[in-house]
Amino acid sequence: MDFLDEETIEVSRGERTQLKSLSLAGAAPLKNRELNLSELGNFKDYDNPLLSAGTLLLSDCVVLSRMEYPSDMYRFRKTLVAQITELKHQISKLNYPPSVAEKCCFLFCIVLDEFILHGSWGEQSSWENHTLVSDLFGMRDGGEQFFVVTEKALLQPKLLHDLLELVYIFLRIGFRGQYRHEGREELEDIMYRIEQVIFEKKAVTKLDNIASPTLPKQRKPRARINFMMQLVLLICVVVLLLGGSSYLYQSDYRERAVNFTSLAAFNRNHLLDKQGIEVVYRSVESEMLEGLKARKLNISRVKNMPTKATKERQSSLDLTLEIAAFTSRLKAIQFLRRERIQQYGAQVIFLRDKYRVVLQPQSESRAEVLIKSLRDLGFTDVSYYYHTTSEAQ
Repeated sequence: MDFLDEETIEVSRGERTQLKSLSLAGAAPLKNRELNLSELGNFKDYDNPLLSAGTLLLSDCVVLSRMEYPSDMYRFRKTLVAQITELKHQISKLNYPPSVAEKCCFLFCIVLDEFILHGSWGEQSSWENHTLVSDLFGMRDGGEQFFVVTEKALLQPKLLHDLLELVYIFLRIGFRGQYRHEGREELEDIMYRIEQVIFEKKAVTKLDNIASPTLPKQRKPRARINFMMQLVLLICVVVLLLGGSSYLYQSDYRERAVNFTSLAAFNRNHLLDKQGIEVVYRSVESEMLEGLKARKLNISRVKNMPTKATKERQSSLDLTLEIAAFTSRLKAIQFLRRERIQQYGAQVIFLRDKYRVVLQPQSESRAEVLIKSLRDLGFTDVSYYYHTTSEAQ
């Protein structure tokens, strides 16, 4: 027999006093929750009497997903049962058929069970072994029965309009029942049918026509310049810039060149002796080496090109191509053997506190050929200079 067709059981008023006399000592979270729910009861202002009567249980449905695990599960469960009993008592005093109170409590039990079972602590509490639906109504398939009740209510939309509105709220706050994992289209169809019923009686709020403010007239944007026009403008700008810079460069050319044009007069005044003979001083190789030593430069990196003043002394100097320099003779010999450059006449000499791997060509033409060959082998940093035979040991 379907329990929805059974006679409504009368509930004694003594259970209401049992809720008030429920001791909350030692259960602070539950006590605070009850105080908050009691305060919510002062805001019962719904057009639907079923919603006003079930305010506390509706707030339970909303906060269960964020609620922490109750410290006393027995007290928590007993409180929910007492609230459902109180809801049935309040609805029975309203102008509804006797079965409405039973169906309303049945729907609340199903929704509370689902939100608890799918919450963060539902599995931990073993709520599936003692659900509200099974204890109060003796059923285990609440997720399916919810939509059975909904379909029966849709057959009597005028009589059960308030109950359908309650069902619609349950669906909106997240109840899915048998459609939790599949059947989304069927669920949307049921919600659409319920919307057609509950919003049919709602008064349509007529919106006043709001005159739009008069906006100031704005000028239409100009058409974009095509690419060719932009290119022509760019070329004109570049030509003007180049012409202007060239004009400025030519205008002060004489002022910038005055220092160079006056060099002849400077030479006559400072570089000529009294007889008009030009005095030129040319450094010799020894003076250049002393100057480099004073500045602590690496002589092996300096290319001392022979000048006219030193060509006369080249007969007493040796042209040397330096490949590498080491502080140890052993390292220099190892480098010489590893690179296999002995075929070009490479040798190790001690010059200026270092052991140098050098080549000593007989002429500059031979030196150029050796430099090219060394560069082909990967020696790109080859320097050459002249030194006296007495300097090398």
